[in-house]
Amino acid sequence: MTDWRNLYAKRDVDAQLISFYAAAKAGKPQFVVLLAETGWGKTRAVQHFYEHLRQTEDPNGYWPNNLTADPEPNRPRRSAVNPSLEGHTSPIDRIAYLWWGIRFSPDAHTGGVSAYLSHIMPRLFAIALRQDARNIKEQEKAEWKKLFTELAGETTEALLGLLGLLIPMMKAGKSLNEIRKKIQERKAQADAPTPTVGQAARQERESLADRVSEAMRAVLNPGDDRHQTVPVVIVLDDAQWADPDSLSVIEKIWQIALTNRWKLLIVATHWAGDYQKFKTRDRKADPTLRLPDLRMGGQHAPAWHEIDLSKAVPLTAITRAAFPQMSDAQVQQFTSLAEGHPLYLRELILQAKKHPAWFKNSDAESELTEEGMGKCQAFRGLHDLAQERFDSQPPAVRAILAWGSRQGMQFLHRLTRAHAEDNAFQPCYNGQEHDEAVQNAQREALLDALQEVDGSEFDQVAFRQAAAEHLDNEPDHVKSALTQSLRETLARYSTESALATVPEPEQIPLLSIAVKELRPGGAPDVNEGEWQAWARAVWLLFKRLRAGLLWMQAEAVALQLAPENLPPEGWSFETLDFWDQHDLFLFLRSFRELGAAGRLANGLKIRTEPAAKRADANAETRKLYSVALDCVGDAQSALRQWQDALANYNESLRVCRQIVEEFGETPESLRDLSVSLSKVGDVQSTLLQWEPALAQYQKSLRVRRQIVEEFGETPESLRDLSVSLNKVGDVQSALRQWQDALANYNESLKARRQIVESFGATPESLRDLSVSLDNVGDAQSALLQWQDALANYNESLRVRRQIVEEFGETPESLRDLSVSLEKVGDAQSALLQWQDALANYNESLRVCRQIVESFGATPESLRDLLVSHAKLSQVYAGLGDRTTACEHAREVLRLAKILFQNHPDDPQTQEDLRNAEQLVLSLGC
Repeated sequence: MTDWRNLYAKRDVDAQLISFYAAAKAGKPQFVVLLAETGWGKTRAVQHFYEHLRQTEDPNGYWPNNLTADPEPNRPRRSAVNPSLEGHTSPIDRIAYLWWGIRFSPDAHTGGVSAYLSHIMPRLFAIALRQDARNIKEQEKAEWKKLFTELAGETTEALLGLLGLLIPMMKAGKSLNEIRKKIQERKAQADAPTPTVGQAARQERESLADRVSEAMRAVLNPGDDRHQTVPVVIVLDDAQWADPDSLSVIEKIWQIALTNRWKLLIVATHWAGDYQKFKTRDRKADPTLRLPDLRMGGQHAPAWHEIDLSKAVPLTAITRAAFPQMSDAQVQQFTSLAEGHPLYLRELILQAKKHPAWFKNSDAESELTEEGMGKCQAFRGLHDLAQERFDSQPPAVRAILAWGSRQGMQFLHRLTRAHAEDNAFQPCYNGQEHDEAVQNAQREALLDALQEVDGSEFDQVAFRQAAAEHLDNEPDHVKSALTQSLRETLARYSTESALATVPEPEQIPLLSIAVKELRPGGAPDVNEGEWQAWARAVWLLFKRLRAGLLWMQAEAVALQLAPENLPPEGWSFETLDFWDQHDLFLFLRSFRELGAAGRLANGLKIRTEPAAKRADANAETRKLYSVALDCVGDAQSALRQWQDALANYNESLRVCRQIVEEFGETPESLRDLSVSLSKVGDVQSTLLQWEPALAQYQKSLRVRRQIVEEFGETPESLRDLSVSLNKVGDVQSALRQWQDALANYNESLKARRQIVESFGATPESLRDLSVSLDNVGDAQSALLQWQDALANYNESLRVRRQIVEEFGETPESLRDLSVSLEKVGDAQSALLQWQDALANYNESLRVCRQIVESFGATPESLRDLLVSHAKLSQVYAGLGDRTTACEHAREVLRLAKILFQNHPDDPQTQEDLRNAEQLVLSLGC
């Protein structure tokens, strides 16, 4: 007998998706948006498409047969967008295409790219293994699969960090043992403690979009002819709820795919009404990234497809399968009640089958009685049916679903179970009764079990609405008891130690609920216990979002701790530790949230100053005050409030000197002193106070020499020394003291060579080395020592090639490479080595184009492209090739106009446009 629950009514969209996949497979990326309101079978169409691909495109059986595998085959997971590979014996090196499903939820911090990374990362490794040409024995395949499984359990940050390292090694044919060794080395580096406690480390921010798109590019870029790529299908389910972090990932992948002709098909499902609203909104009033914003015009417009699924679907086959003994006329009549709406028909069938009395002879597979048909006709839509289904459930089911609705579309059993077992609340249920009620609701298809956590999701929005209405209609004392129980439970988990007992996938959803539920009303009262408990929950949520590289969400949460009405003294250190608040300050400053960062910094200053100024203050107390002063100065510097910043840096410098004088010289206290001297010098340099700045930098340099001489050479102390030498050299360059600058740059270069030779080559130490080589070359160029400059520029170029080859292509490493090529070309031009200069300028141009094509156009990358064309135009003009010179000059003008149109108030774009017009005019183009 046909199972009516699993029948799929075929539609035009099925053939369309197959056609779009064929186009994507041919190197023409496609983006498809399936539009309809809830229940019109958008996700089911995606699941059917998956089944088609599995049957026609996967001869080796890498993927399971369908997405809806479930212990109960009669109750498939309607929301599934990824197959479960658990227990599936797939040939690890025979992946035919990549499938990545991502679901979104209306609940904050639930779903999205970060939550589904574990589904794609092992697949990317499998593609890299497939691209490795060697024959892999079955035992080795098992070991590779074991490694992929281990890596899938890593945190988002760790996994993405390892990916850029491992995939090039796999594609290069490195052995499994070599790769395991490299993983252990990378983990050891990540676990290493910072060299000094509480030092103001540089806040580095690399977006989730950069990391994921780079990971995919490593295996999917067809420009790499050595390694055959595979088609990719990305599914975005319920994209009306997509978070900006996830959409930024998809946007970047989509842009790169269009530029590089990736074999990519993206299929999104989206509510039709919301899509039109987002599409026509005022983006200035609502700048939040939405799915329609990803559509690109011009030549890429035909790659975007919007398909309306809210049209009547032929559903009679489903009714016939559900009621095999029903007459054809009544099958037609019953089916017509759904008006082509697949989910409504499904729910109507379920409702009818729950009432055998509505059928002739009480046979739920036969003909409906006239009264039974009337009962079915009486329903007025999906919400009406959902309400009836909800009301028919046992009291325990209704109560627990109502409590769950308080959390959102998805809810954690940890919280509903705690409330069920609360003896202060009646009726109460023990844990077993709670779990049985949830299982009953899942059997009745009101809930779907969540796959990653111990929780459930309402099968459809209408069921959640019914449950929420039930809760709204409860007496006030019942709702009050739920609120009290929920808050007490959440407060218990809002500490680091208690949260550690919660499985990691549940922590962000749990904290998201805590932040919403624990927040008191009104303005923040930093001395009140409830506000302090809420602040700790916000901090814990922020830390976990940041660790998951969910930058936009982390930023929104961090801002809650520094609102405009935050009291001047900020949060106490009992609420949030000083260094936690300092960490938060660094994060907000790096996101240019300068007002919020400044409020936190001022709070730190106010809270540390009294204790630091006591006569018996110890070194650590005074250090905290010094760091707080630096934070205030940093925020003011970012706001270009230079005199205020200078005052705070000078006060910090006074405190650092006091610590050294009163408590003795230690590596940490001396380093803090050198940093303070350097900060004062930085502001003075900005104010063009070169002589005072030089004096501060030289004092800082003396302190850093002392650290190396008295406490030994470490990578950190040598790098600090080299930085100080560079700062002194930079001011001497500004003062045109070229010989002195050259001497300091050479000494800095010596220190950086020593770091690489003694402590090993890393991307950071190699880049430092290349920068020092450039500094020396720049000083030699200023002294017209062109041969020496060329030698150093060439060595810098070799180092930057090494970085790209050994550590992968990133926007930063490629830009450094293009700059080095230009510097070599500049020196060759000065030596009249025109052909050599031309070769390097052309290679620099190719690299600049690659950055734009692979990582997207930014003002910086477009200006680099402009500069490369300008240099080539000048060289070709010098060689008498006016035609080629004009080609490049016109491109310079085109790019200058684009940059000026986008940033008309920027002095740099104004100058670039004037220079471009003058270049074209001078060449007579």
